[in-house]
Amino acid sequence: MPSDVKQLTDADLNPIYKRRYSKLQDNTFATYGNVWGMLRKTYGQSGDEMKKAFQVTFGGGVGSSSDGTLPLANLEKYIENTITWKRTYANIKLDGLAMAASMKSEGAFVNLADKGTINKMKSFNRYLGGNILFNDGSGTVGQFSGSASGTAAAPVITVLDTAASTHDIYRKAFWEVGDTVNVNTLSSAWTITAINRSTKAVTLSRTSGSDDLTAIGAGTHTVYMQNSKDVEPYGLKGIIDNSTHYGTAEEYRYSPTEVAAGGAELEDEMLIELIEKNYEDTDEYFDTIVLPPGQFRKYLMLQEDKKRIPTRMTRKPGRTNIASEKAIAKVSYNGIALAAGDKDIMLVSNRFVQDNRVYAFNSKYIEVLAVGKKPGFQAQDGKVFLRIPGFDHYGAFLAFYGEILINPFYVGAITGLARPS
Repeated sequence: MPSDVKQLTDADLNPIYKRRYSKLQDNTFATYGNVWGMLRKTYGQSGDEMKKAFQVTFGGGVGSSSDGTLPLANLEKYIENTITWKRTYANIKLDGLAMAASMKSEGAFVNLADKGTINKMKSFNRYLGGNILFNDGSGTVGQFSGSASGTAAAPVITVLDTAASTHDIYRKAFWEVGDTVNVNTLSSAWTITAINRSTKAVTLSRTSGSDDLTAIGAGTHTVYMQNSKDVEPYGLKGIIDNSTHYGTAEEYRYSPTEVAAGGAELEDEMLIELIEKNYEDTDEYFDTIVLPPGQFRKYLMLQEDKKRIPTRMTRKPGRTNIASEKAIAKVSYNGIALAAGDKDIMLVSNRFVQDNRVYAFNSKYIEVLAVGKKPGFQAQDGKVFLRIPGFDHYGAFLAFYGEILINPFYVGAITGLARPS
């Protein structure tokens, strides 16, 4: 072997891995997704918990008088919540034999690690910016009724899709082959092995424990992402469906704006009602409205039916070349804006929103808080890629320690919409 070529050693793996993936994860966490990427992110929080105050009155101290008498002063009121930090992870594992085969060069090692690591990074950030941001903190993926079919080791559940309760709407993006889930408070873990999107049938494989879903009995049973029951960061669904947020009950200036569609199709009037109701209370307009893909497509078609897409264009005196780029209207269907009051509100599509509702929010009042350094590779000894004790594997994990802090007063939703066919 030439003197300038050497076999990689265990000591080489960690710096290569950190150099390749740590910065990439920082950037991906900050920018992933059309909603998650726009949220303010604050790192460096400390302690086991944090006190967060929400102002809910302006206080007294104003008034007029005929003789110069000053008005009575009164302090504004705050709701003080105790924010407890949550933990969200992604686990990465590479086989020892594959590692040995890749030790001939840095390029070979990176080629081996790329697929597993980048996919896990995408899954980690997708989970935070999708499953969690648009959920309620419960970790729920969906529900099924009665006993599963199949066998104890390979049960088949049919996910409810009836809108009868807060989790009965089938959310397609929440179900992924390879994810591991729990059911109710049972200790067993099941891995998703197949999904039939048309029938909502999900095939599971029992990977630990001895619980039998085929004999679970009558009732509605809840499926949770593994180890996540009631310990996830808070999300927009929780703001709309719950009456208590971060341990404090709703009250005026600490509750969302809701418009009940009553099974009707989405119309401009519903959006205007939602926007103006919230503005009437908060004196500020939403800056973002998020629709599920089916509702977004229907809304685009609604605008097409109006046969008018306004486009800002500058006309200059003289001859106009109608074929020039300056004269051609540019229309993007990745996002559209709704003119309301004194600002344009961006409408975007996101596949993690259940398909019978629309969310709206003012992004200034949603903040992702993280404990310590940026979420990502968190090993405190400076090493991110290590042998897993007792196994012929190398591993690393990604972690988010923190919470999503949402002021309910600046969030709204249209609920109970007719679902797209």
